[in-house]
Amino acid sequence: MKEGSREHMSRGNDFNQTIDGDENVQINAKGDVVSSIGDGAMAAGRDITIINGVPYDKHEEKINELKQKMAKMEIEIDKLKETPGANHKVIAETRLAAEALSLGRLDDAKIHFKRAKIDAEKSGNNHLVGGILNHIAHIYQTEGLIRESENLYLKSLDMAQKHGSEAEQVKVLYNLSSIYAFTSQKVKCKQVLDEAFTIIIQEHFNSRIIKAMVLLALSGYYRNFERDSEKASQYANNGFELLDEEKGATIDAEYRKALVVAYSGKLLEVMDSKDLIKTKIFFDKIMLLASQDGDYVTMSTTYSNYSRFIMEVSSDSTLALGFALKSKKFADESLDFQAITSSMLTIFHCHLNFENMKDAKIIYSEIKNSLSSNNIEMKQWWEKNVVGVPFEFVEGIFG
Repeated sequence: MKEGSREHMSRGNDFNQTIDGDENVQINAKGDVVSSIGDGAMAAGRDITIINGVPYDKHEEKINELKQKMAKMEIEIDKLKETPGANHKVIAETRLAAEALSLGRLDDAKIHFKRAKIDAEKSGNNHLVGGILNHIAHIYQTEGLIRESENLYLKSLDMAQKHGSEAEQVKVLYNLSSIYAFTSQKVKCKQVLDEAFTIIIQEHFNSRIIKAMVLLALSGYYRNFERDSEKASQYANNGFELLDEEKGATIDAEYRKALVVAYSGKLLEVMDSKDLIKTKIFFDKIMLLASQDGDYVTMSTTYSNYSRFIMEVSSDSTLALGFALKSKKFADESLDFQAITSSMLTIFHCHLNFENMKDAKIIYSEIKNSLSSNNIEMKQWWEKNVVGVPFEFVEGIFG
């Protein structure tokens, strides 16, 4: 399996990030407005060498800081809840939800978002309800509850179309595209991206970051589904241009995460050309941006892509597996189902590529069980994420 290992793994879904909902209910860890662009689920495609990984203890420090901050915020928010007006309660609950997400407490985040939804419904504010549904859908997506996530995204989209803005519609369409990309629903993925594209090209649509994210998503679509590198590059370059225009106007979490998606696409391009220097440059850029927001999903993806890249350019199985295991470590920290399954696939690829058949069988079984427990069909998922190795062949050996 060593020869031409690049043939055996699909490239990364560098467009599989999610965009959070309604601007009025986006509260981030700093107590302000949560970035439109979520913590994303860019499934890995392959990878290289990690030189400047962010020390794990730094993330431990950040988590401890967030815990202390959340304790103080709960006191402040209790006071805010007593203020007349349902929207105050919505803001209070969404702040708590955002803090819970920062700590990886998904169940707590769902509780607070659902309370916010009830308060928004009581006030008759369907605009807010739609945005909150988008947040809850993203949590379900993180947990691997794909059907539940899709249903909530569709409800959020319906509300955005009836009561929200075009920007909110685009955000939900983008998020749906990440669901359809992960579940290999090519037609639906393209359909929702085309809908989003139709909206963003209108002259009055003025959010450059959202425009850039849609263009980068289309780049990912053509890279992963159509294997059309020319179109992928064209959309990616257009997305980069918009981000360059935005640069300097606002350097916040939203902008950084858009930039991560753009750099991740570029990372795959330079890996294709075997440019080791540029590969390290883009790797460092991505890890720096991701570390600023504690974005474990992106860290996991980037390590995973490094690992796969090493298998293309080197016979160092220890190095490749080491990076794959680091990918799994960050994926586990993120609690993101897509990141976890993607990192497991990279570990499987390492074992298979270097003929550790016993370990390959173990991890293959774990992947299969994980997908099955989330109602994802293994054959379809395999054919989307792996090229050059028929599912029937692998299933015959490891199934």
